[in-house]
Amino acid sequence: MKKLLLLLWLLILFPALSGFAGARSNVSNPYIESVANDARQPLHAGDFLDVTLEGDAHCKAYFDIQGVARGIAMQEVSSGIYVGHYQVKPGENAVNAAVIGYLEKDGKTSLMFAPSPITLEGGPLPTPPPAPSPQVVTRISPGNNARVTLKRPSIYAMFDAAQNVNPQSIHFYLDGRNVTGNAATARTFAAYTPELSLAPGIHRVRVTGATESGQNFEENWSFSVILPSPHPNVNRIIVAHNAAGPFSVGQTILVVVVGPPHGTTVFSIGKTRNGIPMRETSTPGIYVGHYIFTNNDHFHNVAITGAMVTAQGKHLTAQALTRITLIHPFTVTFLSPRNGEIVPASFIISGKTAPNVDVTLTIKAEAPVIPGFYSVHEKPKIENLRSDGQGIFKMELSTIAYSGTHYQITAVARNARGITTAPITITVTQR
Repeated sequence: MKKLLLLLWLLILFPALSGFAGARSNVSNPYIESVANDARQPLHAGDFLDVTLEGDAHCKAYFDIQGVARGIAMQEVSSGIYVGHYQVKPGENAVNAAVIGYLEKDGKTSLMFAPSPITLEGGPLPTPPPAPSPQVVTRISPGNNARVTLKRPSIYAMFDAAQNVNPQSIHFYLDGRNVTGNAATARTFAAYTPELSLAPGIHRVRVTGATESGQNFEENWSFSVILPSPHPNVNRIIVAHNAAGPFSVGQTILVVVVGPPHGTTVFSIGKTRNGIPMRETSTPGIYVGHYIFTNNDHFHNVAITGAMVTAQGKHLTAQALTRITLIHPFTVTFLSPRNGEIVPASFIISGKTAPNVDVTLTIKAEAPVIPGFYSVHEKPKIENLRSDGQGIFKMELSTIAYSGTHYQITAVARNARGITTAPITITVTQR
């Protein structure tokens, strides 16, 4: 009987365990590679916990803090990389609470525990506030405890029009400094944009005023300016470029690499343009570089590859999702002989067009039998050539032995996509 109960218990437990990430027993379940949090010490009320999850792309991601909060949404910041954060509230206390990450897709869910539990010391529950007076402020921005990356955000409070706020009574404070003189005030709002960039960290706002009926009001809130984290995983880089279609000679490709800050970064175009330097922008971890295409470049469906040596000496590479093509003006021209030239009985015909395309020469000869009275027209001669890697084509023509014979030479080039150039014709005369 005990063996039967043990068997039933295992059958019930095994499906739950099979949902843990890292075990691919059910290939339809989303795969989680890792879950991590940034808590290295107890978190207090107002502190933020940042959680990073890496796994299958294009899933719904969220995390739980055991015994504290559930279903905290995460955002996919790059393919398969999800980040989310939670601000500890007063009264939230936990010791060695597990952080659990989830991936959900097509009705299937996988979970993984972060290797490091966390401790929350939110303190006692706050004293309930007194009964509120009629609400004057109906909206604030940035929101209370919001995290923004703009260094000069628009800060404002919206008022209930029915409360009839007196604009002359409004005072606007940022970090304890009275900025009312630079703020815009009206019956329905008060707004302020900092003249200078705000430093990273918490900033506190206070707006006070009174209604026409004499009711005083005060609104206090805070928000944080943070430095954007370009990529949560220091073991990867992301490569992108500005191609919206094929490039032409003289155009510039702009390449962007996102990765760990303070690295040394270059990019390559195909296999022939390598080690093009990039510079880190004022935003750490964002690198840009550019290249101007020349007539010597020949690219068709080639990859853009970024390479970085991190500040720790680690080598990272990645390719952009889309490849690029360079289109040269598709024309054909003669290099020799020149139009109207006097040529010997045997001469070289050469020209230039796009590299590695077919070239057709049509040569028509008109030989004077009785000069000024009678000429013989030879059957046109067709020569099929192919240009080399530099676009050069040439052939030797041995002519008939009539001095004064006129040769009309026409060239047309055709590429692999079936596009042909406009024909070009020269006329030469045999010496």
